[in-house]
Amino acid sequence: MIGTIEDLEREIEQFQKNVMASGELVTLLKQMLEQIKDQNKSFEQGAVALIKRMDALPEIIENENSASNAKIKADISNELAQFMQKYSDEQNQYSLQLKQTGAIIKSAEEKLDVSYKEFIDTLGKTNISNLYDQNQQLKKTLNIRTTILMAVSAVSVVLGIVGLII
Repeated sequence: MIGTIEDLEREIEQFQKNVMASGELVTLLKQMLEQIKDQNKSFEQGAVALIKRMDALPEIIENENSASNAKIKADISNELAQFMQKYSDEQNQYSLQLKQTGAIIKSAEEKLDVSYKEFIDTLGKTNISNLYDQNQQLKKTLNIRTTILMAVSAVSVVLGIVGLII
């Protein structure tokens, strides 16, 4: 029995160690369970926050797109207004230049009318037979001048040749 009592004592001792170890294991398991709960709670809070942010994201994107679209529309309107002003200014310049050109043409037309009337008056006053005589006289004068010019040219050529020879 001694062997059995000692065995029993050992078993009791072993059992106590196991119970103590089991208590420590239970404590460790409880601590792990608490940590898992804390992590799970933290994860849930993070997930909820993330879901809220994700739910708000389309509205944020829409607002930013609306603001961006409004800015682009305003920029386009400004550029269009500047272009239209520049176009209007150029059209006004062209219109002014056309008016000036029209005035110049009208003035030239009036001068031409006056000159034509003067020419017609002069032509009416001029005698046709007298015109033929004047033309014949001009022809003779031109022939004489041409002959003199040719004679002067011939003398110049002769003097040039003589100058080369000497």
